[in-house]
Amino acid sequence: MKRNKIYLIWISLAVFNFHSSLMADILFLQNGEVLENIKILGLDKKSITILDRGKNKKFTKKQYSKLLYGQNTLEPINILLNDETTISGYIVDQDTEKVRIRQKKNSKNEKVILKSKIKQMSNKKFVFFYPEIQFRVGGFQTVNSGHSEMGIAPIIYLGYMLRPPWISNSILGFEVGFAKSESKVFADQQLLHFPIMLYYQYLFQLPQSVWAVSSKIGMGAFFLLFDSGEGDSYNAVDPSLLLGAGLVYTLINRSLFLNLFVDYYLIYETKGQFHNVMTSLGIQYRY
Repeated sequence: MKRNKIYLIWISLAVFNFHSSLMADILFLQNGEVLENIKILGLDKKSITILDRGKNKKFTKKQYSKLLYGQNTLEPINILLNDETTISGYIVDQDTEKVRIRQKKNSKNEKVILKSKIKQMSNKKFVFFYPEIQFRVGGFQTVNSGHSEMGIAPIIYLGYMLRPPWISNSILGFEVGFAKSESKVFADQQLLHFPIMLYYQYLFQLPQSVWAVSSKIGMGAFFLLFDSGEGDSYNAVDPSLLLGAGLVYTLINRSLFLNLFVDYYLIYETKGQFHNVMTSLGIQYRY
């Protein structure tokens, strides 16, 4: 019986020593430096002795500010706030109400964030494309319509946009539209336009303002249906080039936008080129 107790004691000590050899801690120095993956050799009210990368080091109580037990390294964290802004850093401490982080590991500057303001936390970097839908209405004018003298046509556009995270202040967009041009000279003569466009848009946000100046370039195709009004008709699919400039107004921060654009469309038709100008008013909604 006595021998069994001795074995049990030896096994307990072996397990304890093995566990202690695996455990590591983190020490925060007063100058902001963080010593990670350390092992505590001695600790009292006045000082602490540690093993740091094979070397014994001793610090007085005034030289260090905090000690984390059972953690090898500071955990990197990415925080998404309720207003969709993100903060990256390292978790120093947290409880049920708040998180304390350092945005730079070896810096004394720490930030406290209430958990009520946090939407999501992850050790992976957030990647957002901020999808938006857009609706535009305006007037479409073919400048060189020849003898047909096509008038200004009302046009509608429905679009989908993404803001790629790797290109700042940029939008990648896709739009489909419809316009009906009627001749000022020939009765019942009309031309139907069905544009499909892909474009890149750049935003220059004015300092401390809800306004942004924007430019865009794109390409696509126009599906054209022409009716002479005398029984003749034809249809075509013609490539097109887009250039545009305008203003974007933030109505609701990070959610709702208004825009005013003047766009130029160059349509490559088999018999020549059509030059077209469009002025539009649009609304963008980010969801």
